[in-house]
Amino acid sequence: MTTIPQLAPPPAVAPEQDLPLAVLQKFRLIIAAMQEQYRNMYRQSGLSGAQLWFLKEVGKEPGLTLGQVAQRLTIHQSTASNQLEKLARRGLVQRIKGDTDRRVTRLQLTPAGHAALGRVTGPTRGLLQETLLTLPRDELVRLDHSLAVLVQRLEPWLDDADQAAHTPLASLLNPSQGGD
Repeated sequence: MTTIPQLAPPPAVAPEQDLPLAVLQKFRLIIAAMQEQYRNMYRQSGLSGAQLWFLKEVGKEPGLTLGQVAQRLTIHQSTASNQLEKLARRGLVQRIKGDTDRRVTRLQLTPAGHAALGRVTGPTRGLLQETLLTLPRDELVRLDHSLAVLVQRLEPWLDDADQAAHTPLASLLNPSQGGD
């Protein structure tokens, strides 16, 4: 796992009237950091963040099924299937039929897939995901609760919340990279 730099303690809470804007600015900073990381990953590998995370999971545990990869990435199986097609066409992932059950297809990286992962500096899973993994559990629980409240208030504007929740962040932030 990539080490995320430790930061200074957060500044004091903004005055009441400035607090919503201070929170909004933090969202902007989070998104800007993510976009920069995804741009760097794309420049280094020619792959989207979602594709690199797919490769990382398959590289970490060769022999996963497509369903297992989708579950680990928290994306729909159809999205994972689309990613697999693109990665397989580029010669980065290969499908291997099971010895005992030919219906089961296992995935593994090709040498080119390993090389693509090796070209990327920083977290290949995505900066936000890696950062969340480093938060102490109590902070993560508080953040999850606060974000759940915010999402609940945004639900009227979410046409398909389930689809949005299972779309890779790299695709949401930069759809032109074709992360799906």
